[in-house]
Amino acid sequence: MNNLLAALRFLTIVPIKTKTNTASLSANSLVYFPVAGFALGIILACIQQLLSYTGLHNLAISAALVVALIILTGGMHLDGLSDTFDGLASWKGREDILRIMRDPHAGAIGVLSMISVIFLKIAFIASLRPLDSALSLILMTTISRWSMVTAISFFPYAREQGKAKIFMDGKNNKFLILSTLLTMIIIILSSPFAGFAAMITSCAAVIVIGKTISLRIGGITGDVLGAINEINEIIILLTIILLQK
Repeated sequence: MNNLLAALRFLTIVPIKTKTNTASLSANSLVYFPVAGFALGIILACIQQLLSYTGLHNLAISAALVVALIILTGGMHLDGLSDTFDGLASWKGREDILRIMRDPHAGAIGVLSMISVIFLKIAFIASLRPLDSALSLILMTTISRWSMVTAISFFPYAREQGKAKIFMDGKNNKFLILSTLLTMIIIILSSPFAGFAAMITSCAAVIVIGKTISLRIGGITGDVLGAINEINEIIILLTIILLQK
């Protein structure tokens, strides 16, 4: 239970306290990243259901859901996306890229990447079939959080210190296996066909993004994990939309 609470505390703004706060506990919480994503998806589905009774246009509801997700996560992943794009867009060496990514000020490319992802997410959520939208939101938040566990398991850490180092140092193949099993259970209970298709495309995205960035900076960082989560939310939604055709 402590590991689940730790995952919720790390991935959301919910002020959860656990009995212990050790590196081992934080690494073990990787198993429950998809469960934390599932919880976020349930919340979004409930918000969507409530807003549907107000008569708001579907596009307005989609915008509200995206804003709600940003609030629930504290904008953490969007910040990582912005920092990652700022660093990579500099076309400088490894050390300069890492320095730019750590800079708290967002550059033009970083801001544009956030705006683009937000707009795409709103458009894609609005494009979901009404009957499938709630389950699609759950798949989006669950599989995208699993994708971060996959990235942590597949790639080395590019920094000597950082927020994600505690996960990288304590990672274990067992965590990825258990996390994958939990994700599969959620998919089977939600929408197996769309879910497993989205899981495959998400894994492919992790490999492409992880390898591309690793060639530039020798691994991944916490910011890159945030970028992977945000990009995969887009990819998952797009996959589901294409399957609806």
